Amino acid sequence: MGASPYGSAWRTKEAVQALRFNEARRCAAPLRLDALPAGAKVTACSVGVASYPRLITAHLTLQRPDHQVMWVRYQYLSTAGTSTRANRTVGGRPAFLSPNGTTLELVGIKGTTAAVDFGLPQGSEDPPSRFTEADATVLLAGARIATDPIQPDSW
Repeated sequence: MGASPYGSAWRTKEAVQALRFNEARRCAAPLRLDALPAGAKVTACSVGVASYPRLITAHLTLQRPDHQVMWVRYQYLSTAGTSTRANRTVGGRPAFLSPNGTTLELVGIKGTTAAVDFGLPQGSEDPPSRFTEADATVLLAGARIATDPIQPDSW
């Protein structure tokens, strides 16, 4: 048997060490996060296109080393309208903070939901430190949302 076409054993070991199953390196989705809160990393990402082009979803998880977790939800539904309920502005775009103060959503984008869940409802037993509305604002202020989500090359 000849030499492996993949190089020597040390290259294989190097490749195995480069694998990271505890963080996402690239996630093609109609929502791109250009700014993350301090110390946060994207640790999981899933994109759903089973009902494409009618429905496209994306879910991302962000974490900090001290076990803080934030979830990002994206949904494009071609038959949905446009939410206009806004009670604040994020990065120059209208946004809505949920009444319990734990979800921040960009509004005014036809057929699209882009929201960040960053904590437990107030009064719940929160961990000693958690992501905040300010962290969610940083995230959504830097979010790029595809203008035509049914065109994957725009992601």
